[in-house]
Amino acid sequence: MNLKEMYKQKLMSAEQAVKMVKNGTEVWIGIAVPAPLALVNALVDREPEVEDITINHIVDLYPQNTWHKLNRE
Repeated sequence: MNLKEMYKQKLMSAEQAVKMVKNGTEVWIGIAVPAPLALVNALVDREPEVEDITINHIVDLYPQNTWHKLNRE
């Protein structure tokens, strides 16, 4: 299988990807990378379904997005 086929086989939406995150998971977003907003927002949308998820990001340029979606301050 070549790289293009592997890419197509693994390609999924943000919503599909965050369904792989289980309760109690720590999600780390690497340093010096922009926040993957689609993934973070999709994970926040799953908030009623999951428990004890921690999102760790060293430099979060959009912290208000997550908190505002959850109606928290």
